[in-house]
Amino acid sequence: MLVRGAYMQIENAAWKSAALRKQLQIVALKQIDSECNGLCLTKQPSCLRSPNKDKLLDFSLEKFEKELEKRAPFTHAILETACVNRRNHNIRGEWVPWYDSSSSLEKPIFS
Repeated sequence: MLVRGAYMQIENAAWKSAALRKQLQIVALKQIDSECNGLCLTKQPSCLRSPNKDKLLDFSLEKFEKELEKRAPFTHAILETACVNRRNHNIRGEWVPWYDSSSSLEKPIFS
């Protein structure tokens, strides 16, 4: 089954195998680690790591999302899949931060 068939068939067959699933998870985690390390480079710092005070004051979640999508596309895709409820948010990239004033706890930034 792994040698022939459409990509979706190959993906499904690989995911059903416990050993292959573990290896696929390791590869995915290495990719996320690599992308996050790229965001932390001092030569090309992320907007989160900017040494410039003016850039920090100019920070917005929209700019951060664009940077994440450009510099860490796999990590962005995972965060978007985990954080955006597709049933309620039909607009792509709608990550809305919110705060519940009835409690003293902040709610998750990406809802």
